[in-house]
Amino acid sequence: MTDIFTTAITTLQEWGFFNFFFPFILLTALFYALFRKSKAIGESPLINGVVSIVISFMVLDFQVITGFNLQTPFATFFTGATVFILVFLVGFLLASFFYPDLNEFLQSVFVRRGTLFGMIIIGLTIMLVSGFIVFLTTRPPAQPTQSVISSDVANLLAGIILFVVVLVLAISISTVREE
Repeated sequence: MTDIFTTAITTLQEWGFFNFFFPFILLTALFYALFRKSKAIGESPLINGVVSIVISFMVLDFQVITGFNLQTPFATFFTGATVFILVFLVGFLLASFFYPDLNEFLQSVFVRRGTLFGMIIIGLTIMLVSGFIVFLTTRPPAQPTQSVISSDVANLLAGIILFVVVLVLAISISTVREE
């Protein structure tokens, strides 16, 4: 006999909550926070919210057109990220026994660029293992009136977009530290 949680999760899965609703809410919140923090498109919360919602709908449109399922990569990514965060928390707890002023030590370590690049590499590794890299290679089927973008151009555009996102994050981090 199944328990109530299994029944609830199965029902939500059948209704498409994990494939459409929860990714939409998550992506909207992430894009809104990114636009709010970086002030890339202004300081208006209304503009930030509208653009975030539109981008989230476009991501879901990609999912519908290509038939790509977001449920498995999201579940794998967040499970891997949770394990990584738990390892860090246990590490910080154990380190607090040996370093009397752990906050000062962490501030001296996390100032270097190597630590930032290490965190980015770990995040990209979790993304690779979870299956999110499929976004770079999955293309929507060509419509009769559309031109097909070559994979080289698509990969170049994906690399440029990733570079711009990392650049915006790095600038916002350095701006926060200067204040």
